[in-house]
Amino acid sequence: MPKLQRPTCTATRGERIARGVVAGVVASFALSMAATEPFVAILAGAAALLIGTMAITGSCPQDWFRAPAASADQPSAAEFEDARDLVDLRPTRRNPDRDR
Repeated sequence: MPKLQRPTCTATRGERIARGVVAGVVASFALSMAATEPFVAILAGAAALLIGTMAITGSCPQDWFRAPAASADQPSAAEFEDARDLVDLRPTRRNPDRDR
């Protein structure tokens, strides 16, 4: 089973507290709109739930859309040798005989 990768963006304690306050304000707005505009209240409630979840977990929205990075130690599923083992990307010295 592959290891779970840590999110690349983690919120600090202050950012998490600020997100919690914003989630509370958006939730109170959703409750105040429930009687007059239920569609707006549902959208605001969903946004408050999302912001509250981010405040609790400390995750960032940019982590949701990032593709997982392939690990170099994962075996290749193909039947041939992995090119990561064959390619040497170190710089080479210039050949003085070839530069004439």
